[in-house]
Amino acid sequence: MGSLWTSTLSGFCTATNKSSGDELGIDWSPSTPIFTRENGGAIDPSYLTHRFHKLVMASGLPPVRLHDLRHGAATPALAAGADLRVVQGLLGHASIVLTADTY
Repeated sequence: MGSLWTSTLSGFCTATNKSSGDELGIDWSPSTPIFTRENGGAIDPSYLTHRFHKLVMASGLPPVRLHDLRHGAATPALAAGADLRVVQGLLGHASIVLTADTY
């Protein structure tokens, strides 16, 4: 995960823990899965891809891949003034040149 997500989730969980305490049972760290099964187990990536595809088809929207949603995060972030290096980290690009050329 990039530093933007880590700091955002860390801030959210800190605020949540401060306001709700142990009631929510949140013990978050950067390695904690965000989306899990009801039993707390990991969700298989192929399940998410399949489920996303079914939801897109049922919605009547034009076909879009789950991977394409990365553009839906990066483009508005840059338009809102996010630093290119932050977006690079968010997307996991090894080179800032790739991020700059793509967005």
